[in-house]
Parts: sequence; structure tokens; C-alpha cells
Amino acid sequence: MGPNASGKSSVAYAVYLAARMPQNPAAFVTQLYGYKLARNVGRRAQYPVVIRLDDAEIRVEEGGKLTTSSRGAGEAYLLPARRLAYFQVMLTIHKAVGEVMKRPETVWVAGFVSFFAEVLKSLPAAPPLPVFISDYLRAVAGIDIEPQMGGVSGVGAFMLKTAPVFSLLEFTYRDPYVELELPLDLAPEGFIDFVVLDTLARRMPRRALMVVEEPEIHKNPLKVMEYVERLVKVVEEKGVTVVMTTHSDLVVLTLAKLVAQRRLRAEDVKVYYFTREPWTRAEEVKIFPDGTVEKLPDWEEATAALF
Repeated sequence: MGPNASGKSSVAYAVYLAARMPQNPAAFVTQLYGYKLARNVGRRAQYPVVIRLDDAEIRVEEGGKLTTSSRGAGEAYLLPARRLAYFQVMLTIHKAVGEVMKRPETVWVAGFVSFFAEVLKSLPAAPPLPVFISDYLRAVAGIDIEPQMGGVSGVGAFMLKTAPVFSLLEFTYRDPYVELELPLDLAPEGFIDFVVLDTLARRMPRRALMVVEEPEIHKNPLKVMEYVERLVKVVEEKGVTVVMTTHSDLVVLTLAKLVAQRRLRAEDVKVYYFTREPWTRAEEVKIFPDGTVEKLPDWEEATAALF
């Protein structure tokens, strides 16, 4: 947690990159960051840049040469801050492809889609859009074609069907009050975020890494708490490691409550407050076994400003 532009996402993405360690790391960096890795001082890039996670290392030398010391486990998944916009893009593309494929005169579309996907991977287009779509489809599509169902109390229910051809996803949303079945596009955005999390979590492998930016987006306070509790449930059931970035003290307080309830151990939860002056610094904010939090700088400043 911490102010905007304090380096939270950059650090979280670095953890994800080192855990994933793709076969073509240079292209993957472009998809993830949209820019070459560099440490800038006085508008000049300084090298080397080194990212280490356990025995994995990524090293960038002057001129952009990128080397890796080992392959990561590959089981890492990214839910970026713009994930709902990316999810809508993915659904729109799949709808369009599905409609086109119904027409016999468009058999060429399969080759075009594959070609377009490869071009997208090599361009810094809306990063990390290609990474998110790749991660989500890798976990969800083509693994199990049995429908998935779930929901959020008082908001609605969803069903996911995976088509085996071209990994097309068909979502429906059922309004809890009028029992009307609608396309997922018409569901509340906060609800769609639960859909993304639930469908991904059910099919991701055990002991994977999941990086979640801003779990609080598009949700009222109670749903923020429920979302964090669902993330913890994934940790409990699958041994997943979760890295979160947030601007919300409520996320931290929810984790503290779960520590007090002994669903989490205090030593298994690490909270850091990021500042940048101009370098990013991370200061640990301790959560104690009784669920109390050492300090919440933004909350304290906001309270003082209000009262």
C-alpha cells in the first residue's frame, strides 16, 4: 500500500515476472511493462537492473540485453488494475470470432486470429493486456468444459461454459431480484471482478502465485471485505501465494480481522507501505496475532484532514 506512483505495481510485476520466467523474457517484459526495464537517474538509464526471486534471476544489461539464470515454475497469474476492461475486451473479441466462425466463407479467420495474437505479443499494446488474457485462458479455457456456477449474495449468480473450439467463453448473469438471465456485459463491474477471481481460482494449480492489483476496485466496503476473504479462501484451499497492491486500508483491516480469527497466522501476512523520494522505499506495517495493526499512515492522515 502507499501513494500513487510509489512503485507498488512495479515491484508486484517484478515478483510475477521472476516467478513466471517465460521462454522469451524480452518479449514478455514488453507485454508486461510496455517499456524496457531500466533504472533512470537524471533521465539516464543506469544498468544493470537485477530482479531476484529465490533461485530465479533476471538481469538487464546496457543496450537492453536480458538474461535469465533459471526457469521459473510458470504457475503465476496476474490480475492487473485494468482487469475488468481487459476482460470486456476478451469477451468482445471472443463474441466477434464466434459470430464470424458461424459463416462458412470465413474459414480464414482461424489463421488471422493466431496471427493477430502473435503480433499482439510483440507490441507494447495496452500492457499488461496480453499477459492477463494469456493467464486467464491458460487457467480456464480448454481444461474442463463442464459449466462453472457461482455468485455473490444479493448481487447475482453466474454460469461459465467453455467451448472446446478456439477456447470461446460463454458467460451468463442472473439478476437475483427479477430472475432475468443476461449477458455478463450487463452485470455490475464489481460482480464481474468476483467472476474473474472465482473462475480463475477454481482451475489454477496448487501453490501457484497470484498477483492482484487493487482488489477494492468497483466495490462497496462490504464487498471489498468479501473479496479479500475469498482470496484468503483460495490461500487456504490451494496453498496459493497472493501478492496484492492496494490504496484501501480496508483491505489491510480485513486481513487483520482474519488473523484475529486465526484463519491466517500473523507471520504469514506481510504488509508494506511504499513511498518514493525519488527511490521507492518499503516500510513494514506489522499485523499482530490479536489482529491489531501497527499503523496505517494514509488512514491517520485522512482522519486528521477530515476532523
